[in-house]
Amino acid sequence: MQILRLIDNFSLKNAGVWKVATATCGQWGEDSISFTSKGELPEALKDKVEFFVPEWEKQSWDVIESHGVWQWNTKAAHQYTKQHNIPWVAVPHGMLEPWSLKQKRFKKWLYLNLVEAPLLKKASIIKAVSLPEAENLKKRFGARVHHLYNPVDLPNSHDKVDDANALVQFVFLGRLHHKKNPLLLLEAWEKSGLAFNAQVALRYAGPDDGAAEELNEMIQARGVENVQWLGPVYGDAKDALMRQSAIFVLPSSSEGLPSTAVEAMAYDMQCVLSTECNFEEAFAFDSVVKCALNVDSISKALLQAMQHNREGVETKNAHTFVHQNFSISSVLEKEIELYHRLENRS
Repeated sequence: MQILRLIDNFSLKNAGVWKVATATCGQWGEDSISFTSKGELPEALKDKVEFFVPEWEKQSWDVIESHGVWQWNTKAAHQYTKQHNIPWVAVPHGMLEPWSLKQKRFKKWLYLNLVEAPLLKKASIIKAVSLPEAENLKKRFGARVHHLYNPVDLPNSHDKVDDANALVQFVFLGRLHHKKNPLLLLEAWEKSGLAFNAQVALRYAGPDDGAAEELNEMIQARGVENVQWLGPVYGDAKDALMRQSAIFVLPSSSEGLPSTAVEAMAYDMQCVLSTECNFEEAFAFDSVVKCALNVDSISKALLQAMQHNREGVETKNAHTFVHQNFSISSVLEKEIELYHRLENRS
C-alpha cells in the first residue's frame, strides 16, 4: 500500500502537525508512507526528506491523507481521490474546534460552509486526534468521524539531569502564538511569585509565530530575570531541555491534542495544562494539573505543580499511559488496520 500525506502550508510552521504527519514514515514495513507540501521544508524536517515527494500528482497512491484545513490540500486530496477512486482521510488537527472557528469568524464561516465542509463530507474518514474533537466533528460530519491518537516519537529513556543544585525548570514548548497564551503565562508567573525566585526558571522554546516580540518586551519591562525565550529547539538540544526540565506548562486556548504534552509526560514531567488542550484523559493523573485561562488559575496551577515536584508526586502512571497509547508502535497497529480496511472497502 502506498500512502501520501498532504501537509498544508501552515503546518510547516507547526512542529506538532508535521511531526505527526511524518512520524510513521519508514515504519510500515512492506507498505510505504510519503508526504508532500508546498514551499520549502523547514530545517527541522530535513531528516524526513527521503520521504518527500515533489511531483506527487504524477504517481499512483492507494490512500491520500490530508493534514490541516483552509489550505490547498483539501481540494487537492478531494480531486485526486475522486479521479482515481481511492480513499481519502482528512485530519483537521483541531483547526475546526470552536476557538479556532471564532478567529476571523465570518471569513472562516463563509469558506467552511461554501468550500471546506462540502469537500470534507466526501472524505472516507475524518480523523479526530482527541475525544473532544471527535464529539465536535461528529455534530457536523456524523459517522465518518474516527478517533485515533496521533503517533508521537517518544524518548527511548527518560532519565533526568541529576544535579542537586540545578534550578527547578518550567518549560513552555510550542510555537509562540497568541492562542497558546505565552503572555498570559508570564503574567501568571509573575503573580505566583516564581518570577523572583532564584531557585526556579521558566524557559520558552519554539519558533516565533507572532508573540515573541511582545513576550520579550514584557520580560524586559517587568525585570524578570529567570525567564528566557530560547527560540526553536530540535533534536538533541530539545532532548537535553526536556531532561533538564521538571514541569511542562501549556495554557493554550485551542489544540487538537498537543504532542508536546504527550512528550512531557513521557519524560516524567509534572504538567500544567488548560482544559482547551483537549487532553482530558491526562487529568486522571496526579502529576497533571488543570488550569483555566486566567492569571489566577494559571498562577495557582504553577504553584501546585511546583509543590508536586517538591513532594515527588508519581509520574509513572502518566508515563505508562502515553507509551501505551501514543508511541509509534502502539498507534502503528491501529493505523495499519484502519488503512487496509479502507483499501479493501474501496
